[in-house]
Amino acid sequence: MLVSRNNKSRGRWPKRKEGSMKKVIVGALLLLIGCLYAGGWDNEVMGVRQLGMGSIFAGIADDATAIFYNPAGILSKNLDVIIEGVAQLPKHSYFSDALGKTIYSKKNSIIPQLFFTYKLNDKAGLGLGVYAPYGGGVVGWKKEDLGMLLESGLAVYTLTPTLAYQLTPNLSIGVKGNIYYGFVMQKKDTLIGTITDTIDVDAKGPAFSGGLGILWKNDKIGIGLSVRGPAKIKLSGTYDSKQMGEHDIDMEFNLPTNILFGIGYKVTSNLTLGIDAEYSMWSALDIFKTTVKEVTTPLGTIDLEQEDTLDFENIYKIKAGGEYTLGNGLALRFGAAYDKYSIPDKSLNPVNIDVDKYVVFLGLGYTVNKVQLNLSSLYAMGQKREVTEEVAPGVTITSKYNLNAFVIGAGIRYSF
Repeated sequence: MLVSRNNKSRGRWPKRKEGSMKKVIVGALLLLIGCLYAGGWDNEVMGVRQLGMGSIFAGIADDATAIFYNPAGILSKNLDVIIEGVAQLPKHSYFSDALGKTIYSKKNSIIPQLFFTYKLNDKAGLGLGVYAPYGGGVVGWKKEDLGMLLESGLAVYTLTPTLAYQLTPNLSIGVKGNIYYGFVMQKKDTLIGTITDTIDVDAKGPAFSGGLGILWKNDKIGIGLSVRGPAKIKLSGTYDSKQMGEHDIDMEFNLPTNILFGIGYKVTSNLTLGIDAEYSMWSALDIFKTTVKEVTTPLGTIDLEQEDTLDFENIYKIKAGGEYTLGNGLALRFGAAYDKYSIPDKSLNPVNIDVDKYVVFLGLGYTVNKVQLNLSSLYAMGQKREVTEEVAPGVTITSKYNLNAFVIGAGIRYSF
């Protein structure tokens, strides 16, 4: 929906010119929203060790990445410092009857991560994490493939202070705050009638949320439950258009509540297995609001507001994995997961691609004294989605979407 506010015009143009200008204004905003980040918004590749194990950690929770998975688990070490980088190498594919061919987008990104925990005494500890729980990647289509330049990305980083307390020898609780800072960018060409426009959007802004966790653990079994609360994020920045000039822009959208339950089991002194079940309430992302401010038109100076209905769906994920330690400091890691899509058919488009994915994980670790080196990877195999829509009476267009991804991470850990 598009509406205008703050109309400061003192007169009116002829009706035909007014209608033409409205088309230009509306057209300049088309595809701005709903074209944000491909492959879904979740980014749960936290911790290179966990990446090798299938990202299962709610019930194991024995290093500083528990800040993300289950804050009740940050008490396992007196001091734990983890510094890592994760490279995302996705391959998006898009086919449309209108194009008559399948095109591909390959935009890689590197996301840094930092986790730190410190045990204050026998019962209490604190931690701090810096990571990107949402987005973090870019999708881009070449002009010669899509017929226009189209590049878009979204990332939400967080600074996460955490506290945990040991209630009994086997039971601990934890709380955390999520201080989010989000970024949205988009570059695109658009053709409205005979008018060619190039649009460049850059916006950023904060949001706040919280989370809590509980962990019961003995020498063999760990059972954990954690909740990450919802947030409303508001971004501000610039909207730069060759036809409309540069204007301030505001964006607003919701982030979901996330519930994670996990069980870890130490089969032997060398083998640990785990399984996590996750439920994400992505239905919170129903509307994405945008306002381009003080646009001068023949109708006057107006604010252009757009509300895009996304209607994301609640999803679940099942993940399983393990770690086998050898006597020489080596650790072998493995895992598998099923990742359900959250984006409905009507919200799919070339830069908002999400599909069901089957994921396999592999990892390797080497520990010497207080230092651990980790290297892990995953491969996500997407399941193609096909959507047919009626664009005119009796006229339909079929589109096909898919996403495969390779992720590799490396990191170093110091703990005692």
